[in-house]
Amino acid sequence: MANYNDDYNQFNQDNMQYSEFGTNDSMNYSYPGQGSSGAYSGSIYDSVNRTELATNTIAKSFMIMVIALVVTAVTAYITLTNQSMFKAMLENVMLFFIIEFAVVIGASYCIKKNNAIVAGVLFAAYCIINGMTLSVIFLAYEIGSIQQIFVLAAVVFAVMAIFGFTTKRDLTSFGAIALMALIGMLVVTLFNALIFRSTGLDMMMNYIGVLVFVGLTAYDVQKLKKHSLQATTGNANSLAVYFAMELYLDLINLFLRLLAIMGKSKN
Repeated sequence: MANYNDDYNQFNQDNMQYSEFGTNDSMNYSYPGQGSSGAYSGSIYDSVNRTELATNTIAKSFMIMVIALVVTAVTAYITLTNQSMFKAMLENVMLFFIIEFAVVIGASYCIKKNNAIVAGVLFAAYCIINGMTLSVIFLAYEIGSIQQIFVLAAVVFAVMAIFGFTTKRDLTSFGAIALMALIGMLVVTLFNALIFRSTGLDMMMNYIGVLVFVGLTAYDVQKLKKHSLQATTGNANSLAVYFAMELYLDLINLFLRLLAIMGKSKN
């Protein structure tokens, strides 16, 4: 039988697409007022609108992320219980990875073009395809171990998300380091898979991966907070989809790395 650990670990290399999302720097509201009191009221109204829109954007991002995780989990279960689907996925696993990569690129492009609807559809397609490829972990690991480690990953994710949202420290430089570490990790993992084939090096990359995605979670949540305060009614939905996709990838990859380190294998 194929090495399922290699199959699902390859997912980490093919699906991480981090890109900067441009937002409008300001919102230009104009409110008619009489005298200085009218201008003051308009300023308060503008501030309230910004805060409300930012809160809605953040909430929508996490809601979309949770829905995406449910879609992935349901798809993985359906694929695992449908022999024809599972066989087709195994026989064309590289094609699935290529499609996943293309869908992420397409979704990112649509987000930059502020087309939230198409981006959302592509993100949903990605979650379905990702669920199909992730179905192999149920053959490689015990179901109880998968559940426990997902809960652990979710708790770590939540802690770092709270940290990223509440910290006063600017994590921009830290996020840049984490992104460079991610690129280096993926390059080493690729060379190891093609040339060295060292299980020790692969495990080392998993440990580094945990640190990278823990850091990226805090960085991405802080970035979501900053960009949501600059959101407009015209780009708020695109922002929500973009950050939902980033946070989804952070949690999925954190889960996969922890599973590779601590998961109880069926073999």
